Amino acid sequence: AYGGPIPTVVRKLSKDAFFLKKLPFENRRYRHYDLATKFLLAEHESQVVDTKKARLDDFVEHFADQSRTREPSFAKQAYESVGRMASVFTDKDALLRQVGMVMLYYHLFRVAREQNWVGKISRKKLLDFEKRRADNRQMMEKGNTKNIDLDLIEFDRYAQSPNDGGAIKFRLRVMLKQVFNRDQSNQD
Repeated sequence: AYGGPIPTVVRKLSKDAFFLKKLPFENRRYRHYDLATKFLLAEHESQVVDTKKARLDDFVEHFADQSRTREPSFAKQAYESVGRMASVFTDKDALLRQVGMVMLYYHLFRVAREQNWVGKISRKKLLDFEKRRADNRQMMEKGNTKNIDLDLIEFDRYAQSPNDGGAIKFRLRVMLKQVFNRDQSNQD
């Protein structure tokens, strides 16, 4: 167990309605705490980074000698993004079944907040993207390779690496481009 403000902020963040109502899974094995820590790391770095256990431990340890009661400035952005996410997703939302997608959505909201277009994110757009992915997978499985979207195939392949920064960056770029018509090739 580490000292410092991060464990306190993680517990506070994981009490948000997003964690308690929107996620379709419980905090068993500290899954909510793990996600909250990843959200805070993303805000601290202001970019997509690896979220493997060693990186998360280093992040928490980096703040271990600071006051438990003094929240780091980046915590505010995490609360804001999680609040926005809670307003878009439904209770026990099926879109949030996979931790890798939750992290991807978090980065989507983070980027949109930083670029001031978070109001353009809707559940319908995210659902439409999921349907496009499913249709694309079906075409691929049926051997109909003429009309498949290779970016979506790669998007699905990279879902196998939910803690890899490179995989998350690729998936975020695809989502930003295909769902929100935003080119992020030069920044994450």
